[in-house]
Parts: sequence; structure tokens; C-alpha cells
Amino acid sequence: MKLATIRRASSRRSDVADSHGRQRILAGVFLAGFFLICVRLGYWQIIRASELTQEAEGQYRRVQKQSGQRGTILFQDHKPLVINTQVYRWYSKPDLLSSQERDQIITAALPLYQRQHPDDPEWLQSTKDRLHDLLDSDSRKWAEVIADISEEDKAALSALAIPNTGFEAYETRYYPEASMAAHITGFVGKNADG
Repeated sequence: MKLATIRRASSRRSDVADSHGRQRILAGVFLAGFFLICVRLGYWQIIRASELTQEAEGQYRRVQKQSGQRGTILFQDHKPLVINTQVYRWYSKPDLLSSQERDQIITAALPLYQRQHPDDPEWLQSTKDRLHDLLDSDSRKWAEVIADISEEDKAALSALAIPNTGFEAYETRYYPEASMAAHITGFVGKNADG
């Protein structure tokens, strides 16, 4: 009887010792995991803080200037002297474009650029090279392909359904009398130099 009691007592002690050993191992694993998580979070918040902050702001921050609509100026006989016209800016997202989409965009944009300088193949080639450089940038999130396009040109470009491109509408001033009324309206001409 005493022998059985001693065996039971010793087996209880070994069970308790095994249980304490398992608890210590489990506590050590949890502490090591907690320590690793703290080290990783510290690395992100201390060492890479500025880089990650810029990346996060780049995901949601967008600056867009919006100005009020300018009024129409009429002659005394109600004919327009200065009016607003709605035009569009065609843009793309270069970081999301495939090489095929880049080529489609350039092919679609070149005829619109050619209207500006129909007799200047060197200018057209430099524009094509500039578009290639602009759209090949994987770090760029947004790039203007061409500005001041009409409603008809926008419809034609939209029909191409090129992914990762879009349009922004904005207003420009149109001066039907051009230079004849320039001194009255404050019209300043614009050419290729500015």
C-alpha cells in the first residue's frame, strides 16, 4: 500500500514538473513572438517612418486646383466678346500601363499633336520621344498626355477604351474677336514658347 502511494505521489510530482516545463516553454514562445513583433513595429515606426509616411500619403492625397467659373463678356448688342469653352485633358497612369497600352496612347495622341504643327516632322518626333519618356516611368502615378482637346476628340479617344487613361474637364477662354478686342479684354496670346 505504501509503495503504491509513493508511486502515485512521485508520478504526480513528475506530472506537475512536466506541466511547469510546458508552461515555461509556452511562455517563452509567447515572449519571443511579442519581442519580434515589437522589434518589427519599432523598425517600421522609427527607421522607415518617413518612407512609409510618403507612401501612405501618395495613396490618398491628390491636389487639384479648382477655380470659379469666369463670366462671359458681351458687346452691347449681346454678341460674345469673350466666352468660356469646355475642353478636356487626357491623362494616363503610367505606373499601371503595359507596353501595348503605352503604344496605343502614343499612336492615338500623335494625330492630335500633328494638328498643332502640321509641317514640322522634327517637332512631332520630339513630341513622340517626350511621350515615350513620360509614359515609360513606372514611378509616375499620373501624366498628362494632351490638353485642350475638344468634345469630339474626347469622344474618339474614349471609343478606343484604352485602360488606365481618363479625362479631366476644364474651361478655357475663347475670344471670337481675337486681336481686334485684345486691348479691351486683356487677351494675351499663347504660342509654342509660352
